[in-house]
Amino acid sequence: MNGPRPVGEASAGTPPLLQIEGITKRFGALVANDAISLTLRRGEVMALLGENGAGKSTLVSILFGHYLADAGRITVDGQPLPPGNPAAALAAGIGMVHQHFTLADNLSVLDNVLLGTEPLWQPFSRRTAARRPTCRPTRRGQAGDRSRAGQARLTWPSAGRRPPSR
Repeated sequence: MNGPRPVGEASAGTPPLLQIEGITKRFGALVANDAISLTLRRGEVMALLGENGAGKSTLVSILFGHYLADAGRITVDGQPLPPGNPAAALAAGIGMVHQHFTLADNLSVLDNVLLGTEPLWQPFSRRTAARRPTCRPTRRGQAGDRSRAGQARLTWPSAGRRPPSR
């Protein structure tokens, strides 16, 4: 039978792509995340929804390594994700688009996507690899040439995108 398969069927016997177990984060007396657990398997799409102050940004900041959890653990493809290490998160394919993103209007779309993924001593060294057909932007120009909504869409491809290997 052709057509979509249930997600569990496609990933039976393989470790979850992402597993968050018992993540707790406190800021003084405030409990931002209280024993949060979730599992994401290959092929699944998940939305994290909640009211302002519900702890969504805190959880994602822990996943990306900006914050350290007070308790819990995270695994990616069955491997532990080192806490508090954005470089390890990026290497594992985890990216983060910040709620209040900033683009460099004077840079191209590609350069904005690559911004922060290259060594400071070799800026723009990965342009050639990033221009491969799988990464080619559909519209050229500078980020500042786009509407605010268009600029927001520019940040989406960079989330979770690993820097091209040398």
